This record gives sequence, structure tokens and C-alpha cells, in this order.
Amino acid sequence: MLRAERRLAGALARLPLRGTVSGAPWYDEWVGHPDVTDPYWEPFRVTEALRRTTVPTLLIGGWHDYFLNQTLAQYAALRSRDVNVAMTIGPWTHLTVDNRVSLPEAVSWLDAHAAGRGSPDRKSPVRVYVSGAGQWQGHQHWPPEGLRPRKLYLGTDLTSTTGATFRYDPANPTPSVGGRVMALSGGAKDNRGLESRPDVLVFTTAPLTSAVEIHGAPMVELYVASDNADADLFVRICDVAPDGRSVNPVVGGRSV
Repeated sequence: MLRAERRLAGALARLPLRGTVSGAPWYDEWVGHPDVTDPYWEPFRVTEALRRTTVPTLLIGGWHDYFLNQTLAQYAALRSRDVNVAMTIGPWTHLTVDNRVSLPEAVSWLDAHAAGRGSPDRKSPVRVYVSGAGQWQGHQHWPPEGLRPRKLYLGTDLTSTTGATFRYDPANPTPSVGGRVMALSGGAKDNRGLESRPDVLVFTTAPLTSAVEIHGAPMVELYVASDNADADLFVRICDVAPDGRSVNPVVGGRSV
């Protein structure tokens, strides 16, 4: 895994993707089925297990984990069936889970439910790390109770809509910086280099006068026109520090 990014760089930088990876005959077949709802993927699904299991389950993931959405969906599915489920989400990628947190929690859970030694050492079923504040929070449910939706707009004061254009060159694709990737380069990273590119639009508010905490699943609604039928758009929320450093925080994050 330490060398994976360097080893795969040549293959991932070439087009078409088919035929770029040797020694993995299944890869070309997978690339040929990009739609996750394709019946091709049915034999790979384990969703049925979520409808049957009654085993007490501890889910451990990270806000920058490639499998975060699956972890949250698994928690919601088990919770809806009143299965004994707990969840811990830290500021990690899939490859950088902090074993000082995850291992004691896992051992405590197994002691209680596999060995019958008392109750798990948890004050709340759900534990999440809040970036910016640099602290752990405990909740009875996820998303936390008492949340209220808030609609914000692109613009310096978050109250006005705005329009903008940019030119994208497929021969010089916009790179990915940090985030949810299966690589050690994932996670929270300085985005200033990415934001300086001409194919990236940046909307920055005035400094916030009070802390803003975001939980749940932020959604972005865009009205877009493109002369490229295959265009994709990616949106990222970043926390800008006083020194100008722009970092993609965790989803359940706090921006000051």
C-alpha cells in the first residue's frame, strides 16, 4: 500500500482505462460497468445480510474513508431494525485509522458481546470526531437529534446567488487533492494549489463571527450548462485558516 500510488500512476494517467492494468483480468470487466445499479453487480452485493443479522455490531470508519457512505448506510439499516449497533467515525482515511482509538473500542465491544464480560466501555452509541473543535462528540443517534436544515448560497455573505464560468481542458484534468481515496495521500490537505487552477471556481465568505457546526449530509444544488456532454462537477467545502491555508475538513466538521 505504501507504494501503490506510485505503481498505479502510469496506468491511471492513460486513456482509455481498459487494458492499462496487467495481471488483473477482472479490471477491464469492472470498468465496463460504471453504473452501480447495473445488474452485473448483484452477485457482489451483501445488502441482504443487513436485513437478516441480529448480531451486535460496532462500525468503525473515518470521515475521509472511501467507504464512509456504506458505513453510514449500514448504521441506519441496522438501527431501523433495532439491532444493537454502535458507530465511531474519526478524522481518518481507510488506511490511517488510529488504532489507539479503534482497537480499545473493538476489544471492549468483543469482550461484552462475544465473551460476556459486562458492557462495552462507551458512554454513547455514536462517537464522532469534530474537526476545527478538535474534539469527540457522543450522540444517541446519527444524525444527531435536534438538527435543523439551513440553506446557504454561493457568495461572500452566503445569502445571494451568483453565476460563474470556467474552461475545462480534458487533456489537463483537474486533480484530486486529499479526500476520500484509498491512498495515504487522502484526508485533509491544503487546497491552495488546487484552488489556484483556472478550472476551479472558489467562493469564499467573509470570516465567520461564530462557530458553525455541520452534521448530516450536506447537499449542493447547481444549475449548470456545458458544451461538453461528459462534463462532471465536484464541490468541496473548505475551512480557510487565518494564514490562508484552505483545508477540506471532515463532513461533520466545524468551521471557525
